[in-house]
Amino acid sequence: MKAHAYSADSSSSEEMESFYKTGFQFTSTEDIEQYFNHLSEITDRVAMINSDYQTDLEAAVSDLESFFPDSDALHQLYEMDEAFVPAFLSHMSFHREIIADIIEQARQLLVEERRKYLRRLVSYHKSFVKDFTVLERKFQSR
Repeated sequence: MKAHAYSADSSSSEEMESFYKTGFQFTSTEDIEQYFNHLSEITDRVAMINSDYQTDLEAAVSDLESFFPDSDALHQLYEMDEAFVPAFLSHMSFHREIIADIIEQARQLLVEERRKYLRRLVSYHKSFVKDFTVLERKFQSR
C-alpha cells in the first residue's frame, strides 16, 4: 500500500473520478474514509518535496490542487448528512495541518529546484484554508 506514495494508482484515481461525479455525496463513513485515503496518498507524494528521493512533484502537486472540490461541489457538501459532518471536518482539519507541516519543513530545507512546487503548495494551502474555513462555519451554523 505504501507504493501509492511514490506512484499514481490508476484504479484509485478512477474510483475518485467516479466519486467526484456523484457530487461528493457521502452515504457512509466508508465513503469519507475512501475520500481521505486517496487524499492521504496524494499528500504522501507531495511530502516528497522534503526528500532527496526523485519523484514527480509536478503530478503530485497538480493532483493535490485538483483534489478539493470546486465551488459547485463544495455547495453540495453543505447538504451532507449531519452524521458525517464530524468525521469529515476532522479529516479536513488534519489535512490542513499536514500540509502546513510539509510547507514548514520545505521552507527550512529550501531545496532551490523545488521552490516552484513550494510556492504552489503555499498557494494551495491558502486557498484550502479559506474554503475550509467557510465550509466549517457553514456546518457549525446548522
